[in-house]
Amino acid sequence: RVRMWAVYVLLFLSCTIQCSESSLGESFTLDVAKTYLMYSYAAYCPSSDLTSWNCYWCTLYPSVPKMSVQFVFQNASLNIVGYAGVTSEAIVFSFRGTQADSLKNWIVDLSSEDMVPYASLLNAFVGRGFYHAYEGLQPQVVKAALALKKAHPSLPFVFTGHSLGAALTILAAADVYVAVREDPRNMMSINFGEPRIGDINFAHDVDAFLGTSWRVTNQRDIVPHVPPREPFGFNHVRTEIWFPNQTLEWNVCSIGDGEDPLCSDSELDYSIEDHLSYLGIHLHDRKPYGCG
Repeated sequence: RVRMWAVYVLLFLSCTIQCSESSLGESFTLDVAKTYLMYSYAAYCPSSDLTSWNCYWCTLYPSVPKMSVQFVFQNASLNIVGYAGVTSEAIVFSFRGTQADSLKNWIVDLSSEDMVPYASLLNAFVGRGFYHAYEGLQPQVVKAALALKKAHPSLPFVFTGHSLGAALTILAAADVYVAVREDPRNMMSINFGEPRIGDINFAHDVDAFLGTSWRVTNQRDIVPHVPPREPFGFNHVRTEIWFPNQTLEWNVCSIGDGEDPLCSDSELDYSIEDHLSYLGIHLHDRKPYGCG
């Protein structure tokens, strides 16, 4: 445990000095967003379709690079599923989001107003429900990250998810960062409809070890507004990419502390429907194809 803290501190200091920009070097684009939205939506599909990469979202757009899924994570007691795989461009981790017809997932979400310490990071707190959902997968995630990095040392890590899956990918990113001792410039997240996961110390730590972090919010999506900032002390990680309407034009927000009063925080009338459709692609389009 002490050695893990030492690794974290050394890498944090190294990044403070050297890592002001991500070596991934990409600006946010719709093509990149669509690729990782497909990887996020794919996590809702059956595990057998993931390992063969033959699910509805896996093959919907020929321009999306094919994924070779190497690991599937499962916590059967809480109905949590995720996967890790490799493309020509990255090592990708993704977790399934909340299923509307899964009471267990909703319980996890609703119990996340209470915070607990996150063991991998010093003085950082996260929602109890998120931590409870993830902790059973933690050993599987670390094992997969070490194996994939050994096999593909030149590839960066990218963490992506939708809804609850977005929260779980950020927790996974923290563990991968500590376990693999990865350069923050090779750590990236692209999440959709991400809730607030932890306190401001957790948000600052995540901002330090993710060289590039895009938190995409669609219009009045309700999920990025929970758990509330007050009185619980939750705070978003940066950087929010807000789509304020249906034109597929976006604003780059929250360059500072993750909360930007001029972007989605300016909305007071929230929408569940906006949570289910990103980049004009509705999550429920998958249901006839077994990705429920």
